[in-house]
Amino acid sequence: MAGIGFVLERLLENRSVRGFLTVSIAGALIVAGPWLVTSIALSIVSVALGEAGVDFFAYIVYSYAATLVLMGGYHYVFTRTIADLLYVKNYGRIRTALFRARVIAVGGGMVIGAGLGWVSGIGWPAIVATASVSLAWIEMMAVSLLRRFALILAAYATGSVVLIAGGYALELTSGGVIVLFGVSHVVTLLFLSVVTRRFLARQEVTPTVEFVRSKTLPSLWAIGTLLYAIMWYDKILFWFAFGEPTTIGLPLFGDYDKSTFVAQLTLIPAMIFFAARGETGFLRSVQNVAQSLRNKPFGDVQRAKWALTNEHRTRLAEQIALQGVTVFLAWTFLPNIVASLGMDGASTGVFIRALIAGHGYFLLYSLVINLLYIADHRSALLTLVVAAVVSVAGATILVRLDAPGWAGLSLAAAGFAGGVFAETRLSRSMADLDRTLLTRSLAG
Repeated sequence: MAGIGFVLERLLENRSVRGFLTVSIAGALIVAGPWLVTSIALSIVSVALGEAGVDFFAYIVYSYAATLVLMGGYHYVFTRTIADLLYVKNYGRIRTALFRARVIAVGGGMVIGAGLGWVSGIGWPAIVATASVSLAWIEMMAVSLLRRFALILAAYATGSVVLIAGGYALELTSGGVIVLFGVSHVVTLLFLSVVTRRFLARQEVTPTVEFVRSKTLPSLWAIGTLLYAIMWYDKILFWFAFGEPTTIGLPLFGDYDKSTFVAQLTLIPAMIFFAARGETGFLRSVQNVAQSLRNKPFGDVQRAKWALTNEHRTRLAEQIALQGVTVFLAWTFLPNIVASLGMDGASTGVFIRALIAGHGYFLLYSLVINLLYIADHRSALLTLVVAAVVSVAGATILVRLDAPGWAGLSLAAAGFAGGVFAETRLSRSMADLDRTLLTRSLAG
C-alpha cells in the first residue's frame, strides 16, 4: 500500500479543507474503489436474480475466499518480486515474471474452480469464473505497483457494467450469471493487461542493476497465507457449522456475513490513514535510519532511531483513535444499521463483535506490514502464528459450545493477541535496527 500512500501524501500537502476532502475522496476510490464497485454490481445482480441470486452470491463469496486463502501467499511473493524488478529497472524479467504469475494464477484458479464446481454442481462455469477471479488479483497487483490506481478503478467499473447489463438483458439463471461474471472479469483483465503492456513497451529492456532474487520469498508466502487464513477461518467454519444451506450446497451465515461486510466499510477511513500517514511515515523513518548509518555519527543514528520509534507510536495512537471514533459512530447508529441489514435485535451482538473483529484485524495487519518494512519476517511470522492459534482455538470452541451468537469473538481475540505480540516485537526490532542493518550489510 506504500505506493498508494505516497500518492495520497502528496494530496495532503494542501492542508486546506479542500485538500482534506480531496484526499478523503481519492483515498476511498483508490483504497476501496474496486471492491466497492464490484460489491455494488454483485448486489444488483443478486437482487435481480431473486431466489437464484442467493446461489450466485454464495458461489462468488466462496470463490473470493478460496482464491485468497489458497493463493494469497503467492500474491505476496509476486508483489515482492515485481517490486524488486521495478527497482532495478529489469523490465525484461518483469515480462517473464508476469507471464509465469498469470499461468500460476489461472492454473490455481482452475483447480479451485473445479473443486467448487464439483461441490456445488455448477460444473465448468465455476472453473471459468474462479480462474478469472484468481487472475484478476495478479493483474490488479501488477497495475498497483505501476501506481495506475485510477485505471484499476476504471477497469473494475467497466467489468461491473458488463455484469449488470448482461445480467438484466439476458435474464440468465444463477449458472449462466456465473459464466457472465467470469466474462466481466475477462473484460477487466484485458483492460488491466493493456495498461501493463503499454507501460512495459515504453521501458528499456536492459537492467541498470543486477537482479538478485530475495531470500525471504518462502517466509513471505507463509505470511500472506496466514494473513488471509486468519481473516477467513472463522467465517468458513461458521458457514458449515451454523450457516443456512443454499441449493448449490454452499452454506452462508447471513447475519455474520452481512455484519462483516458493513464492518469492512467502516474500515475505509483507517485504511486511508494508514496508507497516507501510517506506513509512509514509518517507511521514511526507516530509510532515515539506513541513511544515517552510511555517513552520520553515532549520535545522529540514535536520534534517527528515536525519531522512528516516535513516528510509529504517534501514528499508531492516531490510527487507534480514528478506529475508535469509527466504531463509536457505528455503535451510535447501531439500531438503524441492524434494521437496514434485515437483522433482528437478537443479532445486534453479532454485528458489534464483527465490527470489533474487523478493526482488531486491521490493526494487526498494520503492525505486520511495518514489521515487513524493517524486514523482520521472523517476528511477522511468529505474530501471525500466535493470531492463527487464537483464531482457530476460539472459533473451534465456539462451534463446540454451539454458540453462533458469539460469531466474531475469535477473530477479535486473534487481532488483540496478535496486535500486542506484534507491537512488542516491533518495539524491540526498532531499538535494534542499526545493529540489524549493519549485520546484514556485512553479511551481504
